[in-house]
Amino acid sequence: MIDNPKLLIVDDEPSICRACRRVFSRQGYEVEHSSDPVYGLSLAENGGFDAILLDVKMPEMDGFQFLQKLRETNRSVPVVVMTGYPQLPSADSVVQLGVSRFVMKPFTPEEIFEAVQTARTAAQAAVYNDASPDGSWFAPAEGAVEAPVDLWRSAEEARFLRESWSRLGENGLVRMGVLLTRAKQIGLRAIRLPKLGQKVIQGEPIATLEVGPGRPPIVVAAAVSGEITAVNASLMEDLSPLIHEPCCGGWIVESRPVRYADESKQLITRRLFLLNSDAKSSREQIEKLRNLGCEAEAFAAWSDLAPRLPQLGYDALMVHAPAFGEEGPSLVGRANEAAPDAKVIVNAAPGTGLEAAYRAWKIFYFAVEPFADNEIVDILDAVFVRKRH
Repeated sequence: MIDNPKLLIVDDEPSICRACRRVFSRQGYEVEHSSDPVYGLSLAENGGFDAILLDVKMPEMDGFQFLQKLRETNRSVPVVVMTGYPQLPSADSVVQLGVSRFVMKPFTPEEIFEAVQTARTAAQAAVYNDASPDGSWFAPAEGAVEAPVDLWRSAEEARFLRESWSRLGENGLVRMGVLLTRAKQIGLRAIRLPKLGQKVIQGEPIATLEVGPGRPPIVVAAAVSGEITAVNASLMEDLSPLIHEPCCGGWIVESRPVRYADESKQLITRRLFLLNSDAKSSREQIEKLRNLGCEAEAFAAWSDLAPRLPQLGYDALMVHAPAFGEEGPSLVGRANEAAPDAKVIVNAAPGTGLEAAYRAWKIFYFAVEPFADNEIVDILDAVFVRKRH
């Protein structure tokens, strides 16, 4: 783990260089910048940087010419390309040039910082995964098997660091994994797993997922620090649990935590109340929500839910619209009053004709059968990741 990473910024607009320098200097980076791409290239070739921020449109040498020359001497440094132009090279060219990320101008400080951090994390993951002699996928080490299921029946609810989750078992060990959005699930091909005994740090890589030609790997970060005690080797043969049961059978690693009490303060519990008077669909939805890492609780009637609503805070309430007919929108209105900060999700059936009535109240998301097409994972991401960070 690098305490003071070095960043190079190359952009012919001095104002962009200065703005990015302020963003990263405040985060502990050592920053150099150049408005001259030729001089910037000499810095990149000799400066030992941990990442490079590179503009596309520059005089004398554009960003892709810069990259072509840089990759003759340095194939590994992660490069985040900044551009105000949507015309980007082909996927093959992106792979050949080693572009880690594209960021469209104008961007926010949060967007540019996250892009560089993600690029660095992916580069670090590539380094430790390529540590095997032939660079192949890691085979599971002897003894790297799933712990007995009964040890996890009393595990605490999943707690999240952005998309990554952890669950503390009654045996004192932690299981970790990731909840992927639908876009990230497309084209999953293989997983790289860490070795037994490897030390992991909160926020640093524990695994990478290969997602097909022309796309960078997905880096899975550790939700908490610890030492790897087991890996879910079955994922090397079948990745479907990462989609269908991500917070149960789709666990990735098991570890012995080292700072759980302190680091758990950085994690959030995804709490969701469900209002649904239909017993069968309520049970099915609660099971699916819990399998997606939610601390989910069902209520059949408004009278049961109302006393609990003030406890929701910034968490979520899902209303199963088909169970309440035309009364549903007024129930949302009451929920707005009882828990004004809660995010209301309306789970509707096709063709009910009540969308306008629901949207007249404050709702966060109106979804048509989100469990049927797995849209629910995107909704949870919107509620608990994008709106919180």
